[in-house]
Amino acid sequence: MIRSSKREPLGGSYIRGHQIPGGLGTERPFGVAYDARGKDLARQAATVVFPTDRPSDDDPATHQQYVRSHADFLPGEQRRRDYNWDSAGIDPTAHRFGGVDKDPQRDGVRKALQPSLDPALQAPKVLPKLHEDYKATATDYLGRPKQLGTGNRTNLPPDHTFGVPSMRKGREPGVVQLLTGKYGQDEQAPDADLGKSLREGFRNQTKPGDQDRSFGVPTIRTDVRLPKLRSVASAQNYGNEPDAGQVLRPPLAADLGISDEQFVSLR
Repeated sequence: MIRSSKREPLGGSYIRGHQIPGGLGTERPFGVAYDARGKDLARQAATVVFPTDRPSDDDPATHQQYVRSHADFLPGEQRRRDYNWDSAGIDPTAHRFGGVDKDPQRDGVRKALQPSLDPALQAPKVLPKLHEDYKATATDYLGRPKQLGTGNRTNLPPDHTFGVPSMRKGREPGVVQLLTGKYGQDEQAPDADLGKSLREGFRNQTKPGDQDRSFGVPTIRTDVRLPKLRSVASAQNYGNEPDAGQVLRPPLAADLGISDEQFVSLR
């Protein structure tokens, strides 16, 4: 801490221990005097920037140095890696690298244009027209529509319209008729089976004397005896559950789980 306070005094610069000569920076400037004008006149500055003792570019050693440092190959110069070809018994000036095709194909374009020159090719055969029709239908030609087998369409008039007409049976209903529903009296009448069951064995067909009969099963089963033990999963109402009036005006002891019937029942 004491050393740092001496080398870095408060409010002062960092003391590095240099012995500065007297008058430096006040009486005489920093640096060494250099006669730049005289050296410029003597062409010494130009020699530093553009040295005249540079080796010639034609020197092979200099060229190899630039090849290793900058990959500065001459135009058309072959890249050499200084392989020892003598150890492999290869003359790079006469040797051809790569595989050799034992059965080379020559004059391919000529034989394609003149198949008779190649004896290995089969003689042309006449194929059925079905093959050409399939090729014309399945091939996408450049700049032409695809033929879908609809026949010859080259002789059609200029005003020909493709497709099916919208109104094939006269005037058909439009959007207004579909929204407003202009139906007749017979179409507006209810269906003949309205309110009747279409399932066999479940048709509510009345018989003589069934005018006051109620079909179906009642919601509140007061017609059966209340079971002694009732399952908690049973949602059947046997008539012993509170109705809407009791829900709106519950008994006085309903919060204690005591009904009015329990007050009048014998013990």
